[in-house]
Amino acid sequence: WIQLASGAARPTTCTSGTAFFETSAPLAKAFLVCDSSGKWTQQDPDQYNVFIVQNFGAKGDGAADDLTALRNAADTASHAGGIVFFPPGTYRHSGMVDFGSNTLVQGAGDSSIVTGSNHNNSALRFVNSRNSGIQQIRTVSHATTRLTTDTSAAILFFGASSCFARNVAVEGSASVGIMVEGSAQMVIYSNRVRNTEADGIHVVGGSHDVQIINNRAYNTGDDSFSA
Repeated sequence: WIQLASGAARPTTCTSGTAFFETSAPLAKAFLVCDSSGKWTQQDPDQYNVFIVQNFGAKGDGAADDLTALRNAADTASHAGGIVFFPPGTYRHSGMVDFGSNTLVQGAGDSSIVTGSNHNNSALRFVNSRNSGIQQIRTVSHATTRLTTDTSAAILFFGASSCFARNVAVEGSASVGIMVEGSAQMVIYSNRVRNTEADGIHVVGGSHDVQIINNRAYNTGDDSFSA
């Protein structure tokens, strides 16, 4: 994966091969890549396998149902490998979104919000995924009833291997914040989980070689962490 950052203004200096998504004028929503001379140049993100969800039709306004756009971006990345990027915004989805192998799901930090309106099927899900991850994104759920289905977790790794969740903020979930089921060689690192109806982080189903490092959990409906 190319190293991708984002913000209102690009850094004045850059390292060759890094990329930046600029979120304000004069180049609003510009995808920039640092060239060999250390200068930013505007490029087509598709050429670098960076799939920006807004380019697939996602509104990110908190009102529209962005499910189809998010699924299309995820499907494209699963075939090509690459980054599914969520610029700042609130992306509402009415069903699960599945991410395949060799896919990095990345936001711009807490300003990139993903919220599921169907609490029973709200998971950002990695099923049998290899070498994938999710980072720098915030999931939000307003669920108040505890559910017991895997698909009601905020983030679900099922049968996955060599995957990670890093610097993710989970705010609310009808069940578990981050679930790792039947998975191996996983790293769950520096995430923040709060206000879930069940466990904060839950490792189950014969998962092994799972590292849970430097996470924080607040006001979880059950255990902060369970295995």
